[in-house]
Amino acid sequence: MISIARLLLFFVITMGYNAFFRNTVKMNRSLTWVFTFSVITLVLYLGSLLGFMLQTVYAISVLGCLLSLYYLWAVWKKKYRFRRLDYIALGMMAYLLLFGITLWHSPLLHYDNFTHWATIVKFFHINNALPTQQDTIISYYTYPVGSSLFIYFFTTIVGFSEGSMLVGQFFLIASSLYAMFAALRDDRRVLMVSMIFASFAVFNTFNVAIRLNNLLVDFLLPALALAAIAGCFVYRNRFWFLSLNTAVILGLLSIVKVSGLFFVALVLVVYVVCIVRLLVRKRARLKALVLLIMTLLVSCLPFVIWQKHVTDNFPNASSAKHAVSMSELGQVLTGNLSGDPQKIITLFVKSVFTFDSLASNGILIINLIMLIAFIVIGIRLKYKKFVLLTWGFVDISIVTYYIGILLMYLTAMPTDEALELAGFERYASSIVIFAFGCLTMALAWVMDKCLYEKIISKRNARSYKCLFNKHLYQYASLVLTVYAIGMFLSENNSIVYNNNQETNEVVKEIHQFTGSQSNSSTDRILVVTADKENVDNYFVQYASRYYLWDVNVDARENFVSADQEFLDLMASYSDSATSYYLGNENMDTRDGSNLTDNDFIALLKTYDEVLILDDHYTFNALTKKLFGRTYSPGLYKVSDILAGKG
Repeated sequence: MISIARLLLFFVITMGYNAFFRNTVKMNRSLTWVFTFSVITLVLYLGSLLGFMLQTVYAISVLGCLLSLYYLWAVWKKKYRFRRLDYIALGMMAYLLLFGITLWHSPLLHYDNFTHWATIVKFFHINNALPTQQDTIISYYTYPVGSSLFIYFFTTIVGFSEGSMLVGQFFLIASSLYAMFAALRDDRRVLMVSMIFASFAVFNTFNVAIRLNNLLVDFLLPALALAAIAGCFVYRNRFWFLSLNTAVILGLLSIVKVSGLFFVALVLVVYVVCIVRLLVRKRARLKALVLLIMTLLVSCLPFVIWQKHVTDNFPNASSAKHAVSMSELGQVLTGNLSGDPQKIITLFVKSVFTFDSLASNGILIINLIMLIAFIVIGIRLKYKKFVLLTWGFVDISIVTYYIGILLMYLTAMPTDEALELAGFERYASSIVIFAFGCLTMALAWVMDKCLYEKIISKRNARSYKCLFNKHLYQYASLVLTVYAIGMFLSENNSIVYNNNQETNEVVKEIHQFTGSQSNSSTDRILVVTADKENVDNYFVQYASRYYLWDVNVDARENFVSADQEFLDLMASYSDSATSYYLGNENMDTRDGSNLTDNDFIALLKTYDEVLILDDHYTFNALTKKLFGRTYSPGLYKVSDILAGKG
C-alpha cells in the first residue's frame, strides 16, 4: 500500500510538469512525457554537479506538486479542458501495467547490473552525491550518469529496490516509445497506430539479448533517439519547438552512455535537414541560424560538462576500462594491423555477414520492407523521393554504426573481450531498433498521405476509395494489433520465466543470506561456492560487492594447495584491507592435494567473514576435520568458524 501511494506521488509530481508543457507551452501531448523526464534529469544532473543532489530532488518534487495542484484548480475553473484518454493512451497504460507489474517483482540478472548500472544507482542512494576517485566500489567512473540519475529520482520517490529501479528505467523507455505516436499525421487512423504498437513488439524481439528486466541502456539509447526524431516529424514547421525538443532530449541522450553520441549525431542530421527545409521554404529567417548553432551546441553540452567533471576529479581517467586508446586508434586509421586486431576484424566481419545473427537478420528484413515500400509507395503512389531518402538514411546509419562498433572493439575494449566480440548482439540490436523505428514512423507518415481522403478533418468511416480497400485496411489493422498483443504477452512471460531460471541462483543465494546492505564496510569477506564459471568471470564477486556493499570481497570455488610463493602471498594479506582475486593470471593454483590444516586456517584468518553459497564439499570436509562441524549456506563470522561455532 505504501509503495502504491509513493508511486502515485511520482505521477502527481511528473504530471504537473507534463500538464505545464502540454497546456501552457503547447507542446505535442505524445512528446511531453519524454520531454518532462528529460528536463527533470538534466536539472538533477546540474544539481548533482553542484553538490545538491538530494536537495534538487526535493525542489523538483515540490514544484511538480504545486504545478499539479494549479492545473487541477484550472480544470475545475474551466480554464483548461480535461482531455479524455484516447485509445493510444489506453494502449500505453496497458503496456505500462503489463510490464510494470512484472518488472516490479523482478530481480537483477545481468552481469553488468552489478558491475555498474545498479551499483551506481545504489551509490547515489547511499551517498546522495556523484562518485569520487576514492569510491572504489564504482568501477566505471567515467560512464555518464544520465539514466542512472532518472532512476535515482524515481526510486527516491517510490522507494529503492531492484524492482523499482527496473520500473524507473522502463518508464523512461516507455515515454520515449510513446513519443513515436507524435510522428502520425492523424492519430485516429487505427492502421498507423497499430503499426507503431507492433514496432514495440519488434523492438522486444531484437532486445532479447538483455530484455527489459535489466538496467543496461542498449534499448534506451535508440528509444530516446526515436523520440527526438518523432519531434522532427511533428514540429517540422515549428522552428522553436523543433529546436527546444531536440536540444533537451539529445542533452539527456548525450549523458546516458558515450555511445549515445552516435545517436545524437544521427538525430542532428535529421534536425539540420528540417531546418534547411524551413529556410528553403522561407518558413524561418536567416537569423534562425543562430538558434540552429545553439541547438547543436546545447545538445552536446551535458556530455562536454561531464568530460570536464571526469578530467577534474579522476586523474587516471585515461586508463579506465573502455577508455579509447589513441595509439591503437592511430594504428587502425593507418591500416597497420596484425595479430589480435586482424583476428578481431575477421571475427567481426564473419559475425556481421551471417544468418545466425539476430541483428543481421533484422537488417535484411528492414531492407526487404523498404524495397516493398519503394515499389508500392514510391513508384506506384508517387512518393519515391521520401522513401528513397528514408531508405538511404537507415542504411547509412547502420553501416556507420557497425564501423563504430568495430573501432570500439579495436581501440577501447580489453583484448580478451574483443576477441570474443563481447556484447556484440546487444550492441548491434541498438541500431536495428533505431532503424526499424525510423522505418515505422516514416512509413506510417507517408501511408497516411496515400489515403484516399487527404483532408484529415473530412475523414470518416466512409473515407475509402472502395469496399475492398476498407476491408484491407481493417484486416491489416486487426493483424497488427493481434501481433502486438501476442508478442507483448510472450515477452512478459519470457521475463517471468527467466526470473525463475537457475541462472539466477547465485543472485538469489547472495540476496537471501545477506540482504541488500547500505553501509560501507572494511571487513574482508570470502565467498565460497562450487560455481566455477561465475567465480572465474567475477560475477559472484561483483554481485556480493553490490549486496554487501563491500569492496573487499573475494570469491573462491576450490581449496587446493599452491606453491610456496602463493602461500606467502596469502599470508602477506593477513593485515591488509586490499582484496586479492584467485582468478588473477599472476597467481599459480594447482588442482593437486588438499590444503594442509595450517594453510586452511591461515587462509581463513585473512578474512573477517565467510559467505557460503552452497553445500561446498571440500570446505565442509576441512571444517569437519578441524573444527568438528560443517556449515550450511549462509554468512558466518570467521571467529565463529575457528571456534567451531555457527
